[in-house]
Amino acid sequence: MKKTIAGILLLLSFYPGQAQDKTPLGSPVNTALGEESKPSLNGNGRIILFESLSSNEDKSEFVISYQKGGAWSRPEAIPALSTPGKLQMIFAPYLSYSGNTIFYSSPKYGGVGGKDIYFIEKTASGWSAPNNLAKPVNSIGDETDPSLSADEKYLYFARATEKKTPSGEPCYKILVSERRAKNQWKDPVELPSPVNMGCDCNPRILADGKSLLFASIRPGGKGDFDLYLTKMDDNGKWSEPVALDFINTDKDDRYASIPANGNIIYTGAPAKVGTDIVKTKIPDKFEIGKVVLINGNLTDATTNKPIDGKIWITTLSDNKIYAVYPSFDGSYTIILPYGEKYDIAYLPNAKGYSFGSAYYDLSQPDSYKEVRSDVKLKALTPGISFIANNISFSSDTSIENISTTDINRINKLIKDNPTLKLEAGIYADIPDITLDDSLQTSVPDSAAIEKFIQALQTALTNGGIATDKITIKVYPSLSDLPKEIEPRKPVVMIKSY
Repeated sequence: MKKTIAGILLLLSFYPGQAQDKTPLGSPVNTALGEESKPSLNGNGRIILFESLSSNEDKSEFVISYQKGGAWSRPEAIPALSTPGKLQMIFAPYLSYSGNTIFYSSPKYGGVGGKDIYFIEKTASGWSAPNNLAKPVNSIGDETDPSLSADEKYLYFARATEKKTPSGEPCYKILVSERRAKNQWKDPVELPSPVNMGCDCNPRILADGKSLLFASIRPGGKGDFDLYLTKMDDNGKWSEPVALDFINTDKDDRYASIPANGNIIYTGAPAKVGTDIVKTKIPDKFEIGKVVLINGNLTDATTNKPIDGKIWITTLSDNKIYAVYPSFDGSYTIILPYGEKYDIAYLPNAKGYSFGSAYYDLSQPDSYKEVRSDVKLKALTPGISFIANNISFSSDTSIENISTTDINRINKLIKDNPTLKLEAGIYADIPDITLDDSLQTSVPDSAAIEKFIQALQTALTNGGIATDKITIKVYPSLSDLPKEIEPRKPVVMIKSY
């Protein structure tokens, strides 16, 4: 039995089983005399944003901590989320799955209505100044509890209603808005029953994009706001919410966070003094969908500096595309749920650069995984080369359907750079890698190689690429293949000249 090595190494992250007891995160996140609560974690669970109330100053602030080597760093205050004195101006901060954006609610002067939703982004000099999401997300009323989906396409949030809780606080309803462009949103839509039942808030859309954690006061609850989990089916219908009774109490249980692994929930809980942030294993019966989380950097291959660009992810079952935008330093996070095949394109905003690509077949369910994928794009100077990762051949030497994605990108590359001429090189002498990681070289015969050439030439021509713009060559040896490329059979490399 043999295994095929794709262009990216999968790094498995295992999360040891834990009892359902609430385990405090410990110092320096939790303090002996303070109150720590309202946690929000990024996708891989190694950045945490939370509220810290100092008993000495009687003042709360929102702080952020980073986990490195299994230990949390000393929490740092975020200036944009700091409130002078005791005046409460910041509500429900939410850390995006990438860890590069924070959404929150505030009644600060100059907004659209009462409480508006704002966001700040990580920059080279720290966190940015606040940005108001504006209409149609914000209204003349109160909006709060923002939560951005892992694919960054949907923003869930809560809007105040005229109804009141038994203690006299406002009730809310949960809405969702679809992203129209990078900083533009469509008219929000109210989630139907059985999600909204009259007093519902604090939505947290989980990494699989279909599981929604939220808080509600409804019949059958334990008292105040309890946590519930609902799931959206393929037709967009939400299931009957299930109470998280393993963690709900008779107190206010809002403000929980579940990272992309889907195994652990983070909440605030009473401590000997004040409250601490704790983590609790989620029982298997809740079956939160598993995902693959991809972290990396998009940079210039020569300078290693970040490239201004975007990442397009296409779900191949319906050819729908959504975009992820790297941060100021080129870092990015992509989260892919199982049950789909994906094409990923790494694209520069400026002309004169190569592209990057990857293909993920996640059609079969599997466990949570983390992948590291650093992508380096090259300036289109004579002699440079890069791998067209998504051009692949089936066992009968025909071109597989996924190849059209890279062929279309090569065509656009030529149109954007009219003087460019390319060479498509097929590496046929590629070893198979067996399960014991030994190499077994298998060289196709001349007839098979000729079929590879014909199949690629036909595919390029059908893709609109003129024969005078790209030639095809067979490279006889693996020695010219860049070291960073994992071998597979055959590999198509694109060279400029």
